[in-house]
Amino acid sequence: MRVPNSTTTFCSICANDGIDDIPAEFHCETCHQFLCIGDAGSHSKKNPQHVVKKLTTNMNVNASNVPSVSSLSVSFCQLHQCPINTFCKTCRQIICSGCALSFPHQSHSCVLLSDIDQEMRQEVKKDVQKLHEMKTKWELKCHTDYSSLDQEIVEIEKQKQLLKKEMDTVFDELHQLLKKRHDILNEELDQLCCERICVISKIKELKQQVDKSMKEFDHLDSMTTLEVVSNKINSLEVVLKDFKRMVSEFKFGSVQELHEMKWKKDEKELNELKQQIDKYGTLDSSMGGLSLALQVVQLSNEWLYDESNITISTQDTVVKIIKKRGTNHHFVFNNTMMERGIFQWKVKIENRAHWIGVGVSSQELVESRDFRAFSKLLSQILLPELQWMYLENGFE
Repeated sequence: MRVPNSTTTFCSICANDGIDDIPAEFHCETCHQFLCIGDAGSHSKKNPQHVVKKLTTNMNVNASNVPSVSSLSVSFCQLHQCPINTFCKTCRQIICSGCALSFPHQSHSCVLLSDIDQEMRQEVKKDVQKLHEMKTKWELKCHTDYSSLDQEIVEIEKQKQLLKKEMDTVFDELHQLLKKRHDILNEELDQLCCERICVISKIKELKQQVDKSMKEFDHLDSMTTLEVVSNKINSLEVVLKDFKRMVSEFKFGSVQELHEMKWKKDEKELNELKQQIDKYGTLDSSMGGLSLALQVVQLSNEWLYDESNITISTQDTVVKIIKKRGTNHHFVFNNTMMERGIFQWKVKIENRAHWIGVGVSSQELVESRDFRAFSKLLSQILLPELQWMYLENGFE
């Protein structure tokens, strides 16, 4: 018989047969029926194409399952209808006394909730205090307090506008250069076309003069000697001379070649130029204050080096830090592997003030366990082969 206020899901087939208190442990996703163990087997054999799955804690529970945290407002176990009053230390699950005596909890370390009330409260206090300390330390170390986070959003927005302005300046300049070159080519083309049209105009003008001169001798037989000689000297010979000069100066095989102008462009060079433009400029997510290509990070590296194995030179300018043995981590900053660039961090040295270092890393530094730091001028930081740290004492 069903127990009042129970949230147990019961077998649909058994309910149809008049037995309404058999808990369901399976669900058919095809026909949406809840099934007990016996009906689940027969249902699968009868309907092999159906998908039958075991119920999860969100749908129902069996002896190996317990209610989810969201269902703890229901104080009775969905399986045994017993009060939820036991804690399994092995599984770290809240169960009922019936579950504690059933598989798999019967071999586990189970205690009544009432017996561990003070113990749990003390553990919670310690955990809350530990979490508070970790949160406070992380906020101080990484500036993750709400004020700093809000300010960082403002700074990011400022940097975005600054970078956009810088990019606009560069691309506007490139656009102006392209437009200037385009205008020059257009002017050269206009001038070339004008010259070709002038050639055609001169040809047409000379042809008209030739036709006129030749027409003057249409009635040669009826012309006087004076007229013949005069027209020959003053017209025909002049036109003939101009025509010969034009023919000698005409460098084309045909007038049709005058329009066969081409824009000579190197396709390979053009493709390379397109690729360069397509890839021009990159956004460096690790930008620092010194340069767009350099990174500045202010984080402690103390959890990676051995504080008892630090040596300092007599002049306090050289520090040797040995990486902790037994760790596979590289020197890291902000949970990212050190890459080439500028880094800034604190080094805790016993009986001395905290020191701040700025250095350049290289592949050798990443792969090596031995970190050696040497004093160098800031102007030398771009040399990738350097592995050094510039130190200033008295830093807190």
